[in-house]
Amino acid sequence: MNKAVASFTAACAASMLAATANAAVELADVTVSQGTGADPSAVTVSYSLSNGGEPAYVTLDVLTNGVSVGFDHIKTARGDISQLDAHLVADDGAAKSIVWPMRKDWPDQLLPDATVRLQAWYTNAIPPMYLVVDLSGGTAAESFPYRYTSTAPDLASSTCRTTELWLRQCPAGSFTMGTTITDSNRNYVHPATLTNSFWCGVFEVTKAQYALVMGDAAASAAAVTVSDGNPDGVYPMNNMSATDLRGAGSSYYGWATDNVADGSFFGVLRAKTGLAFDLPTETQWEYACRAGSTGEFCDPAIPSTGSGLGDYAWYSSNANDHTRPVGTKAPNAWGLYDVHGNVYEACLDAFQDNGSRVATTNFVASNFLGGNKYNIVRGGCYNVNQVACACGTKVQRFTSNDTGDGSIGFRVWLTIGKWR
Repeated sequence: MNKAVASFTAACAASMLAATANAAVELADVTVSQGTGADPSAVTVSYSLSNGGEPAYVTLDVLTNGVSVGFDHIKTARGDISQLDAHLVADDGAAKSIVWPMRKDWPDQLLPDATVRLQAWYTNAIPPMYLVVDLSGGTAAESFPYRYTSTAPDLASSTCRTTELWLRQCPAGSFTMGTTITDSNRNYVHPATLTNSFWCGVFEVTKAQYALVMGDAAASAAAVTVSDGNPDGVYPMNNMSATDLRGAGSSYYGWATDNVADGSFFGVLRAKTGLAFDLPTETQWEYACRAGSTGEFCDPAIPSTGSGLGDYAWYSSNANDHTRPVGTKAPNAWGLYDVHGNVYEACLDAFQDNGSRVATTNFVASNFLGGNKYNIVRGGCYNVNQVACACGTKVQRFTSNDTGDGSIGFRVWLTIGKWR
């Protein structure tokens, strides 16, 4: 990509744009033009959709020299497009159109040999899409580019756990939340509904990823891990506080709101992507952990007590009392790793006893009862038993000054449709 020396000329760029279609749902008649209307830089993509009369997700990407320019550069595209929100494109026989005001997203840039790529996905299953944030620029970067891909992360390379942040799209839905296991930390059984789909981190945030967002000094506050031949950066980040993640003072008591401090982890990540990344609500966390499972664990065949969790989790039976590199156990049905064990994962909710909880929709406990200023952590960790790692077990352990607990980490989430 070359820096424009003079003003952007639509004719030059238009001759360099081509269109292709690659979809599970049938896309046809894909054309692209540039320079129509009041904005000479605007790119218009036209197409037709065929999906048996059913709506579909339709996404747009732009590639130059075969490489995506990143969705931070095309986020203002509007029309018959899904992008990061929950908008569905109707199969109603009408012509479809997407308009991308290129100069607004990417001023003073040319796109040599660029290709506009459309992709479409059925809605009766999770669209096979990931959101990938490029953190490689580190603290010096003005922005963190991001892209979509339908290909799962390659665990043979450490990139997906160090210099990139991978999130998986999870569909909205209803489920039975909680556990019947008799335990003081249990979440009582009740129906729960999430009306918005969301992106969920494929892995727990690692030390390497945290360092690229917050700096090496901040990441070095993590507890020292036992060396087992793996680079330190692929271990889960731990020992950070609620203040480190979202900010101090009133922001702490308002965790159920979108407020985060500018210098916090999520403040920096939002500023450099334009996306409202955050911790999950407790309901979101359990829904993603289960990935459709109605048992006590992500694999319903695992017994409530005893053993059998070792294929999915690092916990007291196999972790040797320390954290382990993320992504080294089997994932759940939605491709999410370490949903059981390794480190507890922080949630937005204040801890509350919900013994009388009834059916809830998009619930988040924002009030701290009885002077209790702890937030919920979920999933268990490397030094607790199988029961403590169950989908429905919750613990009150995370505070604004909790900087000395190596068992607590976190995962990044983004509710679809939420922009900063």
